[in-house]
Amino acid sequence: MMHYTIHKYDLPFVRNTIEFPIGSKVISVKNQRERIVAYVMVPVDQTYNDSVEIEFLVVGTGWTISNEDYRKYHFIDTVMTDNDQLVSHVFAKTVFIERALG
Repeated sequence: MMHYTIHKYDLPFVRNTIEFPIGSKVISVKNQRERIVAYVMVPVDQTYNDSVEIEFLVVGTGWTISNEDYRKYHFIDTVMTDNDQLVSHVFAKTVFIERALG
């Protein structure tokens, strides 16, 4: 039986890429002390031998997002910061990382 731990990751930039073991899943994105953070369920017993990169894209209301990004990313959540003055929309995409055997 697989066990998971929920971890928190800061998302300080427009694009943030974080490596996780396969089987990890973004469960939410929230405002914590005026910082955007992602909560991710990470398998406890998995190693990073086979892993994925989850790339987060943070887009403010009124910003432009390219058609290419729109097709590649899926929406996670909307987060309000700066006393609800800044509204950000967080998207993510997952990329499998192949490790060379050797």
